[in-house]
Amino acid sequence: MRGLLVRAVCLGRTFVGPRLSMMNYRQLQDLHTRLSGKGLRILAFPCNQFGNQVLGSRLFTHRTQEPWPEAEIKRWVSEKFGVTFDMFSKIDVNGSNAHPLFKYLKKEQHGFLWNFGKFLVDRTGKPRKRYSPQTDPLWISKFDVYPDFTEECYNHGTSGCAFREGAIPGRARFV
Repeated sequence: MRGLLVRAVCLGRTFVGPRLSMMNYRQLQDLHTRLSGKGLRILAFPCNQFGNQVLGSRLFTHRTQEPWPEAEIKRWVSEKFGVTFDMFSKIDVNGSNAHPLFKYLKKEQHGFLWNFGKFLVDRTGKPRKRYSPQTDPLWISKFDVYPDFTEECYNHGTSGCAFREGAIPGRARFV
């Protein structure tokens, strides 16, 4: 396996809004379909911790983000978005009961703000970057999941990228 895109998320379908849900699920599934055979794994962790929180300057007042049972979550994302990437059990990502994986990820990449947050982890297990909920997964594929996947990422209708190998120093690579 070359690397992981760990999507530590609440899979909130009611509160996040249809645009954010649709963008994340569809683009992550697209990356999974095209790059899983090359070693990219997308790992999704439902979380019910987000609600009644301030994000930026806006207060969101919703008691829970993902109250549904795990089987219902998986069925919904599969039927609505065709999701086939790895979906794990519900976990906490913040607080004293946070899953050890997320304690580690947040220690290395500082914090986890909201659902659909994403971490890029290399094959050695080192978190390379944390992305906000609004970061398009295809943006991640264009700018950070390179050069190993360059041809697959850029020859699939994701125009606007004119990178050559080594063009952006310091970007995370799958090694």
